[in-house]
Order: sequence, then C-alpha cells, then structure tokens
Amino acid sequence: MRPTTWRLLVAVVAVAFALTWGALTVGESRSGMLPDVPWPSALVLAVFGGAVLVIALALRPRLRRRKGRDPVHPLVSARFAVLALACSRAGALFVGVYGAIVALAVTDLSIDFRRHLAFVSGACVLAAVVLVVAGLVLERELRIPPEPPSNGAEPTP
Repeated sequence: MRPTTWRLLVAVVAVAFALTWGALTVGESRSGMLPDVPWPSALVLAVFGGAVLVIALALRPRLRRRKGRDPVHPLVSARFAVLALACSRAGALFVGVYGAIVALAVTDLSIDFRRHLAFVSGACVLAAVVLVVAGLVLERELRIPPEPPSNGAEPTP
C-alpha cells in the first residue's frame, strides 16, 4: 500500500471545489438561492476527525510493541489503514465541497443567509481539515519500518 501524497489530496480538493462551484453557480443562476448547510455537518465531521485522531494516538503504544501492551493483529491494522485512507480522501472531498460554498457565500455578506452560510461552511471546512489530518496521522502511525538487510549492507532509500 502506498502512502497518501499531498498531490492526491490537493487534486481531490481542486476537483471537488470546481465541480461544486460550477453546479452551485448554475443552480444559483436558475433559482437565485444557495443550499443551506446545517450545523450538524460541521459537528459530525469534527467528532469523527477527533475520534480517528484519538484512535491513532491510542494505537501508538500497541504498534510500537511497548511493554505491557498487546500487539495489534495484522487484520485490525489493515482495517485501520483503510479507515485512514478513507478519512484523508473523504476529508479532502469535504474541504473542496464546503470551500466552494464558502467561496460563493462570501460574494455578498450583506445578506444574513449568506453570512450564516459562509460561517457554517467555514466551520465545515475546518472540521474536514481535522478529518484529513487525523487520517494522515493514523496512516503514519500504521507504517511499518523497513526491514534491515540481512547481509549487513546499508539500506538504499
């Protein structure tokens, strides 16, 4: 399994931003309104990101095989690796989607609804960034260090 790269996450954010911005621009030109973003969206993203971060920090001693800690079963590690990948990618997707909503909402902050929408969507962007970071931290904790060569030679990078 290859580690997540920043280029992939930036690409996901850019594509999600562009598609959402285009769809919302067309929808706004036809109806004159933007969709509402409820507060629980930010709360759910933040709680889930925090939970994944807590999992990553709680697994650290078990993954490093510290005394008194049971090692993590390989199948459980694989499941957490899938969770880490899903969190980083889904978080990047949400950053792009809610970022596009913020970009459209800040065009006219004199309207109360747009001001509210920009604030809530901005909170969603921050919560999605927490989810991305939590996924990357969990992924980093699950990395297996390279095996030292058996012939005594230095490993090549």
